[in-house]
Amino acid sequence: MPFAGLSIFGDARYLDAARPLFAAGAVDAIEWSVDSWSHEEAADEIDTLLDSYAKRGLLIGHGIHYPLLAVKADKLRANWLKQLKPVVQARKYAGVSVHFGFSTGWKLREGAPLPVPLCKEALDLGKKAMVALQKTVKVPVGIENLALAFSKQDVASQGVFIDEMLRAVDGYQLLDLHNIYCQSVNFGVPVLDLVKTYPLSRVLEIHVSGGSWSEHGKMKVRRDTHDGRVPQELFDALPAVLKLCPRARFVIFEKLPQSFKTKADTTGFRDDFMQLKALVPREKAAA
Repeated sequence: MPFAGLSIFGDARYLDAARPLFAAGAVDAIEWSVDSWSHEEAADEIDTLLDSYAKRGLLIGHGIHYPLLAVKADKLRANWLKQLKPVVQARKYAGVSVHFGFSTGWKLREGAPLPVPLCKEALDLGKKAMVALQKTVKVPVGIENLALAFSKQDVASQGVFIDEMLRAVDGYQLLDLHNIYCQSVNFGVPVLDLVKTYPLSRVLEIHVSGGSWSEHGKMKVRRDTHDGRVPQELFDALPAVLKLCPRARFVIFEKLPQSFKTKADTTGFRDDFMQLKALVPREKAAA
């Protein structure tokens, strides 16, 4: 039963853009970054939203800074999990996901996780980290696929890598379609061909977002910056992806607060969400 929702932020720019969608009853579910340790800017408004959706089982959590595949980072992971524990105990989450890849936790807040080659050592580390996450949150745990890849081999093996880690905790796949799109255009592989390399029977959540382009000489690289309009190719692919993911329950639209610079940005955000919502079968998306 997929529900169309938003990844929300405790930021005035984001909330100004999103309030009309909530007021119209258009937002079926919400995602919250569980390692946003504080959100004083709009604490009352955010807490009200989180409580309301949690009570209906329509709140899902996402961790941005968990150092899933960082070597010699046991203390860092333990500290992150210690801070996470009271957050997930405060409300009912339908699940908590983290990013695939190497990162340094919140020590380095700028930039995205880096890809890690599939090997036994990395796989064992990832399984151990996922088990620790599951023991802490005591709800289903998942992994989001990464936009960045160093080679076609990385692209081809990421789904297998994630599937193996998820097996250790019977976890779920968070399938980020814009991350798939980045790999598709950067490495010349069709979107649906890439989607099919992931454990689709494990997909509980789907992310849809926009991004941007970087130019390096004569080469253009697609980046997952969450600040542009959603590519039409992703809207075109979404119905087919939903058919391939029979257990998908959440389809979440992402856009970062700092991307709201003009009225056109706000209008585009609302239009993109409503286009996404229209592609989620209505008879399956009643709140």
